[in-house]
Amino acid sequence: MSRFHASSSLIGQPKQREHLPNPASHSRLSLTAGSQSETQTFVPTDHYEGWSATMKSHLDWSRKPSEVALTIYGDAGVGKTRSVFQILDGQINQRELVLYTNHEQAAIEIATALANDGSQTAILVADECLSRARFRLSDLLRGNEHRVRLITIDNARERNRTLAGELHIVAATELETLRVLEANFDSVPLEMTR
Repeated sequence: MSRFHASSSLIGQPKQREHLPNPASHSRLSLTAGSQSETQTFVPTDHYEGWSATMKSHLDWSRKPSEVALTIYGDAGVGKTRSVFQILDGQINQRELVLYTNHEQAAIEIATALANDGSQTAILVADECLSRARFRLSDLLRGNEHRVRLITIDNARERNRTLAGELHIVAATELETLRVLEANFDSVPLEMTR
C-alpha cells in the first residue's frame, strides 16, 4: 500500500504544517488516485531508470540544484504523474515532504507560504502546471533551494527554450504497452489488446 494518501495537500506529516494553506479545497485529484486510476501495477518503461536518476539528482539535498524547479513534460496520458509518483514513493526519507496539487493557484499559495516561512523543508509537486505558472513558482522559491524543491508536470507540446531543468516523458512502445496491459488486465484476451 502506498504512503501517498492526501488530496492536494501534505503527503506524510511534516513537523510544522499549520503555516501552509490547505489546498484541498482547490483540487479533486490526489497524487495516488490520479497516478493509479487506470493501472494498479506499475510497469517501468525502458526510459524509466534515466528519468528516475534525473529526478533523484534534483531531489538530492546534499547539493544545490542549478534551478529550484524540474519540469516533467510530455503528451497527455504517457505516464508523467505516475512516473513522478513511483519515484517519490521510492524515496523513503523524502516522500513525507511532498505537497501535491493539480491547481496552479494552490501551488502559488503553497510556494508563497513556503518562501515566507523560511524553515520548512518540502517537495512541491505542481501538476497541470503551464510555463507561466512554473516561472512564477520558480521566482517565488528562488533562493530556497536548500530546503525546497519544485517539480512541475506539464503536457504542453510547445517548449520554451529558456526553461532549465526539464525531463521529457515519452510514450511507451507497443511492447511496453503490452507489458502494462498484461500486468494490469490479465483477464483480457491478448487479441483484444491490439
